Order: sequence, then structure tokens, then C-alpha cells
Amino acid sequence: MTINKIVRKLKTEFNLWVLDDGTVGDSPQQVMEAFETISTMGEEVGLHLNISKCEVGFIGGSEEGRILASEMFLSTLPGIQLKTIVQPS
Repeated sequence: MTINKIVRKLKTEFNLWVLDDGTVGDSPQQVMEAFETISTMGEEVGLHLNISKCEVGFIGGSEEGRILASEMFLSTLPGIQLKTIVQPS
């Protein structure tokens, strides 16, 4: 119940949680916004993200777009895990 208010505030297209483990999906900008919301609101109730356990992966888009998005996440969230997602043929 502690994170319910946080989860409901997120505007991502995909938003799935089990206890305090969540997965969100949308454009890189929307996911970054969700991370900022989770981080800020979580701190207010005593919850802290462990960035080294956070993962981000990209599906679709151009190679250049995925590189730019990866750089954005790594510069903002040092220690986040980048995952390669193979696209179906």
C-alpha cells in the first residue's frame, strides 16, 4: 500500500508491479520521468532505489536513438544496467 500512490502517479504505457518490484515501459523520456517520480516520491516515504539493481532495455527505434537513450540513462543514473534486447526478425 505504501507505493500505491507512487504507482498510480506514473504515466507510462506499461506499468506493472509485484510488491516493490516494478517494470515500466514507454519512450525513454517517459521512463526517465517515471524514474524521477518513483525516486522523489519514494524518498518521501522512506523508500530508496538501488540503482545497481535497476535495468533498462530498448525495443525498436533506430540504432542512433538507442545509443542516445543509453547515454541519457547512464549519465543520469550511473550504475544502471543496460540490457540488450534482440528484436524479432
